[in-house]
Amino acid sequence: MSEILNKAEKSKLKYFCITGGEPLFQRDTPELALKLLNRGYKVSIETNGTADASKLHEDVIRIIDIKCPGSGEHGKTYPGNLTEKRPSDEFKFIISDRNDFEYACNFVKKHDLAVSETVLFSPVSSILGPKILAEWIIKEMPEARLNLQIHKYIWHDSPEKDGRF
Repeated sequence: MSEILNKAEKSKLKYFCITGGEPLFQRDTPELALKLLNRGYKVSIETNGTADASKLHEDVIRIIDIKCPGSGEHGKTYPGNLTEKRPSDEFKFIISDRNDFEYACNFVKKHDLAVSETVLFSPVSSILGPKILAEWIIKEMPEARLNLQIHKYIWHDSPEKDGRF
C-alpha cells in the first residue's frame, strides 16, 4: 500500500479511481481509499456492484455497476448498494442492445436512481455504437449521462482507437 501512496504523491494527480476486477474483494481497498482521502485526494471506487460498498468512507464516490441482461450477470447486485444509496453515488449500466437499454431505464425508475444519484449509460464497445445510445438517451432517458470507456479509445488496438468506429 505504501508503494501506491508514494506513486500517488509523485504523480501530482488530484483524483484517483480504484477499479479493476472487483476492488472491494481486496481487503485493503477501504483503507487505501481512506489514506488517499486523508492526503487530500478525491477518490472513487468502481465496483461491479456485487459486494457491500457500505464499508467505504462517506467521502469516497462509489461507482456501482448494475448488470444488464446482456451481460449474463444481471440480478447479482448487492441489495444494500441500492437501499443505502448516497447522493454522491453513481450507478453505471453497460448497454449492449435495446433490451439492455429498456432494462436500465426501468431499473433507474424502479429504484429512483435519477433523483439524486448520477446515472451513467455506457455502450458495450464494438457492439453498440455510442451515437445510437446517445440518441436513445436524449429521446427516452435524459436523466442519464452517456459514459464512454475512454481507456478503450486510447489504449486498445481496435477500430475505436483510431476513430473508425
